Amino acid sequence: MTKEKKAKEKKPYNNGKSFENLNYLIQLAKNDNPNTTVYFDHKLKSKVGGRRQFDIIIEIKSNDFIFLVGIECKDYNTTNVPIDRIEAFQTKCNVCGIDRKIMIASKGFQKEAIDSASFFNIDLYILSEISSEDVKDWIDIERFKFIKENYSIQKIILLLEKETSVEFIKGEIPINLKVQTTNKSEYSLGTFIQSIFSNQIDQRLGKDYSTIWKENISKNGFNLMGGTLHYGSTLNELVELIDDNEKKQLIQEVHFYIDASLKNETVKNINVKKFSKHQLNEEMLAVTGLIDKYGTFTALKKGENKELEVYFTNLEGKSMKVIGEVIDKSP
Repeated sequence: MTKEKKAKEKKPYNNGKSFENLNYLIQLAKNDNPNTTVYFDHKLKSKVGGRRQFDIIIEIKSNDFIFLVGIECKDYNTTNVPIDRIEAFQTKCNVCGIDRKIMIASKGFQKEAIDSASFFNIDLYILSEISSEDVKDWIDIERFKFIKENYSIQKIILLLEKETSVEFIKGEIPINLKVQTTNKSEYSLGTFIQSIFSNQIDQRLGKDYSTIWKENISKNGFNLMGGTLHYGSTLNELVELIDDNEKKQLIQEVHFYIDASLKNETVKNINVKKFSKHQLNEEMLAVTGLIDKYGTFTALKKGENKELEVYFTNLEGKSMKVIGEVIDKSP
């Protein structure tokens, strides 16, 4: 009985001719997208250890981002795909960082499986109904979203001895304040707080982003999540705050209140079709580029000036001026 089950779930690209057309369509779409790589019977590293196997992985590179499409193929000739296969696929995609999830069946899906796929944002396809346009859509970079992290320190509170406290709004710490540690070393208060944030708070903040917020924003389809996060830190050694009058007070705890947000943003694939460079005179260099689907930009560099005059004209003919800084001073 076990052997029959394994035979039924054989990998589709080895199952004869049923999935050959799909492979052909994927390769055809890939040829039109040079930044796309297709892997068959591929294993990805899991966040919980080990590696997980995928029937097809499509890797798409755009600017500084890499997006992964995970495809699972179910060649069930006599039955529809059940819900447990959907849930297992969701778990595998979640621990491997898949950005778009697709399941393909040769026959169909049970109703509970369809409902579950809708909840987990898994796209379902019937093998015989897949067109070349469907496959092109799978690797359309503008269909993807990346999660942008943003946070800023709203306030910092130092709890001192004798139930007193000092509060700093938006992380603005007076440069004249100092701290002294057990070994009598003195540091600026700003350096001390930055050390605590880097060594203790930053890791906890990153964990909250990845394990709580990112999973929810991806799973539930939210475009924006935000709020104020509170982190307290106790000190491993005696540290005293020194004020302007050289008065010392023992610091017992440091508390950070952080305004944080996650936002789903659509990737824009900027393709510069034409690029030209003109030395207008000894003092002025002009660079012009046509950005596909957006418009034309022109940048003017005047002599050794570090500022660029940048003009952008959209497809409707409306222009705007922006200012940038020259990083590479070479003409």
